[in-house]
Amino acid sequence: MPRLECRVIPTLFVTVISSISTVIHFICRGNTHRSRLAEAYARSSTTQMVGVTIVSSGIEADRDLNGPIVPFVKDILQTDNLLECTGRTWTQTTQPMIDGSDVLIFMSDDVFEDARGRFQVPVARSQRWQIPDAQGVHTQIRSAVDRVLVQLEVVSPP
Repeated sequence: MPRLECRVIPTLFVTVISSISTVIHFICRGNTHRSRLAEAYARSSTTQMVGVTIVSSGIEADRDLNGPIVPFVKDILQTDNLLECTGRTWTQTTQPMIDGSDVLIFMSDDVFEDARGRFQVPVARSQRWQIPDAQGVHTQIRSAVDRVLVQLEVVSPP
């Protein structure tokens, strides 16, 4: 299997990058499971594309409840050769990150609602997925990522 080349973009630069590219931002609660898988899958599908930036964060990531990444997520990413397609640790969601994103994808309704209580979330640029925070949802996340990249015309349908 060929080795993918993924570049992790520091979230500090999201606002600057957004002026020259489309920023797709995956958001969950802790940024140690769902959003990190979505980020890795999306990055692996867009590595050769100019003008697409993929980021992820968690609205409560700074509570550091699960460490840098959930162990089974790390195992999945290593097995799929995608560990390089996500950051080494969680990223806390911030208002500048939200403002600098073209598409915000919340992993569930409760994350979306909690984010709206903490941040000014542009509803028109937001999508809400219904991905449970449970082990074994990686194929559901992969399918959802594939669908959204086609929907946003970032990649061609298979």
